[in-house]
Parts: sequence; C-alpha cells; structure tokens
Amino acid sequence: MNDTTMNKTEQNRTECEALTARQCRAIAALLVSATVEGAARTAGVSRTQLYAWLATPTFRAELARRRAEVFAETLSRLKNLSGKAVDALNDLLHAKNDARTRLGAVRVALDCALEIHERQDIETRLKALEERTQQGGTT
Repeated sequence: MNDTTMNKTEQNRTECEALTARQCRAIAALLVSATVEGAARTAGVSRTQLYAWLATPTFRAELARRRAEVFAETLSRLKNLSGKAVDALNDLLHAKNDARTRLGAVRVALDCALEIHERQDIETRLKALEERTQQGGTT
C-alpha cells in the first residue's frame, strides 16, 4: 500500500468514526454495488437495516461525502486520460481508415468542440451576471 492509499484509508477511518464499523462497511458496499440489496449482502447486513441507516442524516451525509470523493477521483483519472484521448482521436482523423471511422472521429471532435464552446459561453455570461448582481445592478 502506497502513502496516498494509506492516507486515504486513514482519512476514511477517521471521518467514518461517527458511524459503526458495520455502517462504514455498508457505505463501502453501496459505493460498489448496483443495488441496495446487493450492498446489504456484501456488507453482511439486512436490507431493512440498510434502508433504516439510509434514512438517517449522519449516514446519508457520510455516503454523500464518500460518493463525492469517488467521483472526484474518477474525474481526476479522466483528466489524466484526456490528452491521450485527443491524440488517439487525432490519429483516427489522419489515419488511412475507412470513411466511417474518420467520420465518427470527426463527429466526436466537433461535438466536443461545440460543447466546450457552449460551456465557456455560459460561464462567461454567468460571471457577468454575478458581477452585476454584486455591484447592485439589474440583470
């Protein structure tokens, strides 16, 4: 186990102290199971018990925190892959592939470019609205 993994394990253990060990196992199971029933089996608790825990604010808050942590780690991994993905897309665009493969690569590239443009436009407009609101202006 490397230092990062050990630090995350220690952090999760510390932050899960408000819950019982069974509840912490249930949260870990919920993060990897497709259903609540599957998570209950994995954690070794009844489905009824798991639903009861899910109804408590402390349990829900810890589950939400852990899900956000998993999502942030996933986004980080995707960001690290994005450069390679763009390189692969570029290779497909310029390779001697059949027309369908190149057309698919073109569509992906254009869809991504359009989405980035739209998001940047929305962000710019939102910042302008926030600035006007902070200055006491009208929208």
